Amino acid sequence: MDTSSPAPQPLTWKGVCHLLFQYDVGQNIDLQRCRGLIAAQPALIQQEHRAPSWFQFNPPPLQVLQESPPAQFGAWRTAPRVSVLLYDFGAISIGYDVPFAGTLAQLTELSCSLQESHGLWETSRGHVQQVLEAVRSAVSKPGLADLTEDYVIFQMEEPDPPISLTELPKAYARELAQVLRGERESLSGEEVFEAVGSRVSYGPDDLTLVDWQAALLIGKGMGDVKAVLEFASVQLLEMRFLDRKLDEALDRSYETLASRSRIWLRSTSTELLRVGQMQVDAAILHERVINALKLLGDQYLARVYQLASRQFRLSEWNTTLLRKIETLESIYEKLNDQGQTKRMEILELIIIVLILISIVLPFLGLH
Repeated sequence: MDTSSPAPQPLTWKGVCHLLFQYDVGQNIDLQRCRGLIAAQPALIQQEHRAPSWFQFNPPPLQVLQESPPAQFGAWRTAPRVSVLLYDFGAISIGYDVPFAGTLAQLTELSCSLQESHGLWETSRGHVQQVLEAVRSAVSKPGLADLTEDYVIFQMEEPDPPISLTELPKAYARELAQVLRGERESLSGEEVFEAVGSRVSYGPDDLTLVDWQAALLIGKGMGDVKAVLEFASVQLLEMRFLDRKLDEALDRSYETLASRSRIWLRSTSTELLRVGQMQVDAAILHERVINALKLLGDQYLARVYQLASRQFRLSEWNTTLLRKIETLESIYEKLNDQGQTKRMEILELIIIVLILISIVLPFLGLH
């Protein structure tokens, strides 16, 4: 890729910047019950690119649209409405839209301003708290975690003057990389290649560039691509959250094993139940997150998801989680064996005591 050639001419862009903030709010959310608590509708994937009918969320998240005062940052402000997506595995995604019209240089400035703004993060957390309070009775083990994830999706129409979208990443590689990375300064050739190298198209009139902190969608009818990217970002959040919970569980379990010589039967049973519950909770959350979107066949949206998955390193996260779940299972088995051993020792002690009593009683004249 030739990343040193200057852009032949400035391009004018028009579209929307979607700024997403994601939070974990509980073990799981009863979406059916939520519909009786707030005005929400299932957020089905609008299949713009002829995806098969079974390519959907299972179950689909609920979407809540709320009026919200526009938030100002830099030269831009958000639209007076916020989108809230509730996922059954306990996650909420908050989305703000920022209308945009301008050049690539201005789009880069918008991207940089988003990276530098902390006010929207605080505002989004306030929205999540409000929604959580409204649906708290439908959330299992409710609680707003301090771990968050954010992602930016630039959804643009084709630029003016028109340019082949096949040639666009080559002719404007450096400028596009700055938009995706939120950098005002020029990037190295390696960084440019990494930023614009993950791309996919369904036809000649659309293009999707996926980077680790932002994506650029160009063309009409890109709502399905946005939905898949948003879900992948939520998956990353839940994997990070589960990874932290597993670390905490493993630390406590290691302490239990290390002090096994001082643990009596009752405390061993308590620890066994606790570790077993953590193992079950982790396995259920992992299964729900992984299987919320079924990906079968070499379909366009599946390829979009695979690009995002590689950028977010979801496969590596998944491998790590499975290993930790297996380790927790191993600890559970060790604690279970330890408990059984102690019970056998106590039973043997009782038998010995009974035998001694049966021997001593005749000599005491009590037989």
